[in-house]
Amino acid sequence: MVDEFYPGAVKVKGKWYSPSSLGIKPPVRGRLTGNDWTHHLGQTVVNEIKKWFPLHEFRTKNNTQGVTWFWEHIPTGSTLELMTHDQKIDLYESWRGHFWLSDEPPPRDIFNAMSGRGLSDFGGKILIPATPLTQAWMLDELVLTNRSDVAVMEDLCCLDNEISYDHDDRILTEMGLTGKRSKHWRDMEGQKKEYYHHIMRRDLYIDGAKGPPDDKGVSAEKFLLENTPESKHELAMKLQFLRKAKDTSLEEKASRFFGLFKRLVGLVVKEFRAATHIIPAFEIPPDYPVVVMIDLHLSKPHAISFFACDKHNRHFAIDEYWINCSPEEIADIIIRKKRVECWNISDVYIDPLSKGDSAYMKNREGEVEDSFTIISEKLEDDDIYLQTASKDKESGFRNIRNWLEGPNRIPILYFFDSLQSNGSGFHNGVLYEIQRLCFDEDGKVEKIDDDFMENLYRYTLTGTEYTDNTKNLYQTQLAHKGGDTGWLGA
Repeated sequence: MVDEFYPGAVKVKGKWYSPSSLGIKPPVRGRLTGNDWTHHLGQTVVNEIKKWFPLHEFRTKNNTQGVTWFWEHIPTGSTLELMTHDQKIDLYESWRGHFWLSDEPPPRDIFNAMSGRGLSDFGGKILIPATPLTQAWMLDELVLTNRSDVAVMEDLCCLDNEISYDHDDRILTEMGLTGKRSKHWRDMEGQKKEYYHHIMRRDLYIDGAKGPPDDKGVSAEKFLLENTPESKHELAMKLQFLRKAKDTSLEEKASRFFGLFKRLVGLVVKEFRAATHIIPAFEIPPDYPVVVMIDLHLSKPHAISFFACDKHNRHFAIDEYWINCSPEEIADIIIRKKRVECWNISDVYIDPLSKGDSAYMKNREGEVEDSFTIISEKLEDDDIYLQTASKDKESGFRNIRNWLEGPNRIPILYFFDSLQSNGSGFHNGVLYEIQRLCFDEDGKVEKIDDDFMENLYRYTLTGTEYTDNTKNLYQTQLAHKGGDTGWLGA
């Protein structure tokens, strides 16, 4: 309940209640789901509900296991129904309501039933607070899709639980550790911050391809005992996060401490943030240098990427193709971009293997020129020069990370939102790959869905930048072709 001056307060039978975030008046129908009745819902969720709900205002029902599964708020008529993820899918498909809270990741069929049917009629909302140890489908279909109707809370960690954090902070203060209390633990100073650094060990865990030593709270407890009076050491047994560190296995730490999906523990590029680095596409000015990168393949479509550089030497991934075509057609795609789109293209880079693919083709079709020669000769007529790309993968990925963070924390690498729907053939593209590409068990970058990332890291090694010479060269080309851009549309 709230007072009558609460924004949007709803009055029911003489009492004021906070309004629904759904923007509708009571009664509101909701569901809360969990893994099982006995342990998850029965022992944890229901106990929390009883702690926070004004129980005298609710009418309830128990199931055969003795768990309270139905809650009706008597004054407003709003209801909350509890269900488990192992119940029949028919029970999910036939329900119609306004909100769903899934406490832990739900199976995909339950999500589809609830989202596409039960909630769609009312434009309902779904909240999934989860430790991402299971249901990997959520990573690809919800977290990394950049859907406009899905919001993801990023950069949360276990210390953002204010109740547990406050509990441990009081104990640390009683033990004598110094450090000013702050809203976020990352902003702390002094001994407390050092202690939490040992607890989290994020720098070792998240940035290590193979993971860090299995410390499990040893260094944190050692620091604690060395910096507090012996008479206070028994208090360490009450620290919730220290016990959590001791009881959490190495393979689960990334998920339980930092909310990372297991699949992304070894992520190659961790600096990418969709909200920051994906921007609305804009028309490329004719003086911006545009560089083309080609990852040529023999047994699958080619990956072709276009990158532009502005006057401030910020770089943009502006277009891409995943396409089955001949070397001549690759050259045609690039030439059309220069002529029709007025893109200032003079440099194209291709996988070094393109110079040797004629041997493969010779075995199949007789004497032929290699792809490099075919593409190069056709591009030269439009003053476009083909070169082999660098294969210094380690330096390239280091550049990507540095560009995403940028000098003074201002990025110099961005991606057009149009890359997600360029209509150039079915493939997930660079925005898919950059959020999924991981190290393998040997600490090397996986060779799975890495085609556009190959183009990206190789582009960072080209040394492309905006200069007055770039602008003057393009103006010279325009004058040579007729003095305006009309020829480009020919």
